[in-house]
Amino acid sequence: MRNHDLMTPVRLRSIGGHRDASEAEQKVMLEEYIQAGQARAAETIDGIFSALPQDYVARARDVRFDVGMDEAPDDLVVTVPDVPTGTRTMTLHANALEQACDRAGAPEAYIRGLATSGPWGRELAARNLNELLGNRVKPEARFLVRSVGTQARAVLSDSYRRLDSRPLVEGLVTEVEKRGAVIVDAVTSDVRIAVRAMLPTLFQPVAGEVVVFGVNFANSDFGCGAVELSSFMLRVWCVNAATTEDVLRHVHLGRRLPDDLALSQRTYELDSQTVASAVADMTGKLLEPARIEALVGKIRTAAGTTIDAKAALAVLKKDLSKAEVDRVAEAFNSPDVEMLPAGNTAWRFSNALSWVARQMEDQRRRLELEGIAGRVLDVKAA
Repeated sequence: MRNHDLMTPVRLRSIGGHRDASEAEQKVMLEEYIQAGQARAAETIDGIFSALPQDYVARARDVRFDVGMDEAPDDLVVTVPDVPTGTRTMTLHANALEQACDRAGAPEAYIRGLATSGPWGRELAARNLNELLGNRVKPEARFLVRSVGTQARAVLSDSYRRLDSRPLVEGLVTEVEKRGAVIVDAVTSDVRIAVRAMLPTLFQPVAGEVVVFGVNFANSDFGCGAVELSSFMLRVWCVNAATTEDVLRHVHLGRRLPDDLALSQRTYELDSQTVASAVADMTGKLLEPARIEALVGKIRTAAGTTIDAKAALAVLKKDLSKAEVDRVAEAFNSPDVEMLPAGNTAWRFSNALSWVARQMEDQRRRLELEGIAGRVLDVKAA
């Protein structure tokens, strides 16, 4: 995968004739943000294209958990049938262990605790999984075990719809470049990927507030989330981000896999191509000028709408923890008018949520809070 250059210099598009004294400074800030993100993203995307899952379909009676030997004495391992070699033994990733516990009806926290308690604990964890799998699951039940290298990263249902992230990312990147946008960030874990692209155009919906727009893409090849595509906005001065619209959520549900995965390889490739096409099409729609103009209007309305933050937080209590509610309230009620917009408005409230999201170490929770920050922009002018 080649690196992605900054295709268009950052430019300001002012709405309604607004100008701000810090325009040049904010252009520089955005250029630095894009360039730093591109360097990180290029390496990450290359990694996505080099990690190819290997799949095994195994009946419950043929799956065996054990304690690692030789090079992996501190790990649990799983052994599954493998036609060319007879069997295949792999270390068990934390995600695969969690899913295996779910399949076996085993208490995941208990098994994980045993697995980290030394040799005796790992032996007991493996024995528990084998006994529960042998007695609670029908012997003919089948699992899809997905691995990378010598590590099993997922233990899934045999009706899990396999998708290859590589053509999906390729479709995203191709459409992004076609629209004059740039990849500004990409993150990956062992089991999930996320890519962010942005139009290098500064918009100023109201005086002093400069924002940019783009798209977020995420997927897991290992049962840790659906294919997701959404639009987002980012306030340049403080890089607070909010997910403004979810347009694609493709859950990995499909038909049962055959014992011989070679028979379903064509289906695997066609499914991946179909979803890749949908990702590309929706990416193009999210970056269309008319859609961007609509988002600019939404921000302008939110910036002109006064809200009762206490009442707004009460509505969101089902979506936020007590600590998160307190942190959003503290941010909103602070005198800060640099990291957050001025005024008791829906726009400031959205940014208070985004500000708290930025502090999250859990990236999945950060994205969830950014989604909530986007939803609160849906207000009507008073």
